[in-house]
Amino acid sequence: MCRWLAYSGSPILLSEALYSPAHSLIDQSLHSRLGAETTNGDGFGVGWYGEPPTPGVFHSTEPAWNNHNLSELAAHVSS
Repeated sequence: MCRWLAYSGSPILLSEALYSPAHSLIDQSLHSRLGAETTNGDGFGVGWYGEPPTPGVFHSTEPAWNNHNLSELAAHVSS
C-alpha cells in the first residue's frame, strides 16, 4: 500500500517527519495494521526542496525501514 506524507511549514529535518512521529511512515511500513501483510517491504522515494530551486530526490527499491542511507540523509537534510 502506498503512503504519502506532505509537510508545509518552517524547515525541519526530514527525520522529524519520517521517523519521529508515533505512527511515522517508517513505523507504518514496518508494522502495518490495515494491510494483508504487516510488513511492507517495497521501495520508497523522498523528495524535498532546499536552497536550489529544483527538488532533491532519493529513492530505492529497498524498504525504507531497512535503508541506512535514508536514515543518514534524513538526519542531515532539512526542508
